[in-house]
Amino acid sequence: MVRKFGISGFDVVTARDGAQALDYLDHLDPSPSVIWLDHYLPNMNGLEVLKNIRNSDNWKNIPVFVVTNTSDEKAYEDYLEDGKTYFFVKAEVSLDNTIEKIKKILDK
Repeated sequence: MVRKFGISGFDVVTARDGAQALDYLDHLDPSPSVIWLDHYLPNMNGLEVLKNIRNSDNWKNIPVFVVTNTSDEKAYEDYLEDGKTYFFVKAEVSLDNTIEKIKKILDK
């Protein structure tokens, strides 16, 4: 996946869990143009990470793309509350299609 994003023109920084992702965000300069977030993360799930992102003046407007294998409609609704978060079920969309959707959103 990282390789595919790199080939598609993205600079990629990866984190092993939600806490590390938030720590990386604190130190990235400039802030990322997009955040790719899995729902299932160790120590802190994707929704908890997203809430931290949306509560930060520095990151609150960054588009966040959440991927998961869950089809839990409640989780889906929670993620989409802010209008800047996009939710993808891994089994329903290919990585190529997801990358194209990300590029279209960033071009707006």
